[in-house]
Amino acid sequence: MKKVRLALVGCGGMGRGLVSVLPDLPQARLVAAVDASAGAAQEVAQEHGCDATTDLEAVLARDDVDAVIIATPNHLHAEQAIAAAQAGKHVFTEKPMALRAADAAAMIQAARQAGVKLMVGQVLRYLCPFVWVIENVKRGGWGEPFAAQITRIGGSWTDGRYDRTWRQSGAASGGPLFEIHVHEIDFMCQLFGAPEAVWAVNGHFLADDIDYYDTSEVLVRFAGGRPVQFFTGHSAIEGRYDAKILCTGATVYLEGFGSVHVALPGGRSLDPDPGQLAAQYEPGFRREVREFVEAIAYDNPVPIPGEEGLRAVEVAEAAVRSAETGEVVKLPLVQV
Repeated sequence: MKKVRLALVGCGGMGRGLVSVLPDLPQARLVAAVDASAGAAQEVAQEHGCDATTDLEAVLARDDVDAVIIATPNHLHAEQAIAAAQAGKHVFTEKPMALRAADAAAMIQAARQAGVKLMVGQVLRYLCPFVWVIENVKRGGWGEPFAAQITRIGGSWTDGRYDRTWRQSGAASGGPLFEIHVHEIDFMCQLFGAPEAVWAVNGHFLADDIDYYDTSEVLVRFAGGRPVQFFTGHSAIEGRYDAKILCTGATVYLEGFGSVHVALPGGRSLDPDPGQLAAQYEPGFRREVREFVEAIAYDNPVPIPGEEGLRAVEVAEAAVRSAETGEVVKLPLVQV
């Protein structure tokens, strides 16, 4: 069996995490590690027995590279993905797909014109309990979802958890709606379908280590007038993650990345054990990389195409626009 030969572009923690699953995939082989830091690329090369370089252009010119995994800072995704597609390479790009809908659309067009596959790493939809909720909603046993609220609020980037200064730059990261909450936007799109309009209020109140909004309240109208509220930012002294999803036959409560409670009619409920639930599913990072590799190896469609990555970017961009103008922003922002 011919292996899919991959290059990793961006050898930080996210990139290293993504390629860590490759030795377990018989269809895949890492042949090059690319990073602006020669040391970071060399560390990955030593671990995987591949080449190390700072020269992306040279890697894209290689005949022994079939595809790239892009895990660089957010503002670089579009330029690098378009260059890879134009070089005839299949593309997996980390979320957010881009920082502007127009750039995401250009990525889709470049992949179409080159006849290559483009997949976006919206991994939250593959993680428990989110994947379990998506599956149950799509099966229809809980009725139709008609409203939701989801909160992912934390502190600053410099509280010891991160050492990447690009996350403190709005131009590089896009702020929390792009860097973080694009996951939750994609999750809600899985439940509610296509978003139609966005209204938002953003503010900068507490975090003094960033140059962008630290608090964001977003209201999205989905088809049928169904409202979903998003709350995110870096302004909480103590962070929280929770969600409420109202369906016609159930109300779903999520707490963090583990606990889920489903209230059913007649006083019944579902309270699955988080550990047992997670054991039913393939780890999310392994699944997304495996599916990308298999889509290339067997010439199948990718499960998270560029169009779905674009949808999440549009909501985030529309929220920023709405916060600036005070007006409702209708979607879509671009046509592809």
